Amino acid sequence: MLNRNNEIPLYHQIKTILLSRLSTMKADEQLPGELIMAEEFNVSRGTVKQAVMELVNEGVLYRIQGKGTFVSPPKIKRSFNRLPTFTDDVRRLGYKPESVKFSFNLIKSPNYISNYLNLSSESNVIKYKRLVKAGTKPVALVTSYLRLDIYPDLNIADIDVSLYETLEKKYGKVPVRANDMYTPINADIDLARTLGIEEGKAILYSERISYLENDIPVEFVESYISGDRFSLTIKISPKDLKRSENEDEQYTSVGFGDFSG
Repeated sequence: MLNRNNEIPLYHQIKTILLSRLSTMKADEQLPGELIMAEEFNVSRGTVKQAVMELVNEGVLYRIQGKGTFVSPPKIKRSFNRLPTFTDDVRRLGYKPESVKFSFNLIKSPNYISNYLNLSSESNVIKYKRLVKAGTKPVALVTSYLRLDIYPDLNIADIDVSLYETLEKKYGKVPVRANDMYTPINADIDLARTLGIEEGKAILYSERISYLENDIPVEFVESYISGDRFSLTIKISPKDLKRSENEDEQYTSVGFGDFSG
């Protein structure tokens, strides 16, 4: 099975074999233990572990302490070439989208949100916080702040799974573009529990300003996204590289979708 006369290291050969096997395995299916595989390949446990850890670091496998190594579910891919809803992203991968509603209330708009949404300092906004899931797997903790003058009388009972689908149905007004900012951070204990990951694991923090077709800003979104279950795809064409007269606008105008859906 392994070519010991080959210049390719044994751990890399084992990694290639495991990748081939994984193509026929299901998401969250457990791999044999390292000792079992070491015996199968007639190598040291350290050699097997090196192959497995490379696959873990690449996101192909994941480990649960005290339980073993498992096949990672496919990542939800989001493209920058359109403004989808999060629900669309999940459905496109074949999962059932779900939203666990944490809170929905009317609050006085914080100053920074008033600035983003062009509101007066005395304005109120709708704050909607939820956990977005793909099937049973948490994907993102999302908080939307919506302009009350654009979306009056919105109730939590109105919202099914997708916020944007609800806004379209009830008001006929849904964002069509967005400015996004992404920052890698490490999950604290509360975020780790919510997202079902280990404390300290790298995640993405995102801020978004969403606009209607007439360029009115209507939503500010804060999202904490599990890096284990999400990936970004950026498509760039020559016209995208043209410099804008407004450098700040050129930099922030690339958005990749609706975390609020």
